[in-house]
Amino acid sequence: MVSAGLSQKSSFIHIGVYTDNWRRSSLELMKDPESDGYYRVQLSDGREKLPLIWTRRDTGPLVKKLVEDVQPGARLLGVSKNASYREYFSTWARVVGKKLAGDQGIRQIPPEEYVERVRGDSDHKKHILETWEFANEFGYDGGDPEMLHPKDIGAEDLLTTIEEYVQREDWSGLFKQK
Repeated sequence: MVSAGLSQKSSFIHIGVYTDNWRRSSLELMKDPESDGYYRVQLSDGREKLPLIWTRRDTGPLVKKLVEDVQPGARLLGVSKNASYREYFSTWARVVGKKLAGDQGIRQIPPEEYVERVRGDSDHKKHILETWEFANEFGYDGGDPEMLHPKDIGAEDLLTTIEEYVQREDWSGLFKQK
């Protein structure tokens, strides 16, 4: 890439945490049969802010803005909203009319239990665990001071709020859980 001179012409988007990860991972959002509420399991207490993004809706406008309005060489964090999982689930419960289980929708568990619940082989489990441990210790972007955010390029008004995402999403598959 360097020999072709492309590195001076390129910019990169680093995608945040998908708002629709609940579709792919049973750890994201599940029903508690005892309380009839919903929760997610995670390593932390769910208070840290994460760059949540509705990729199907917001990646395109961010890439367009990055390509058209920003000098090459930029790194943009793809984020619709920086929010904690507690904030996300509070909005979710209010909009869909469901209650939360656990501690405001969070069940904090130790790393050993978390990794046992992750689907996949041992390398995948290790990768997922290390990714979350890194994000919890250093922040999702590793504390990179040069990482741009949507507000830095005038893109914040192009993005979906958590409430808009929850309103537009089809939750019927989740609600069929027993």
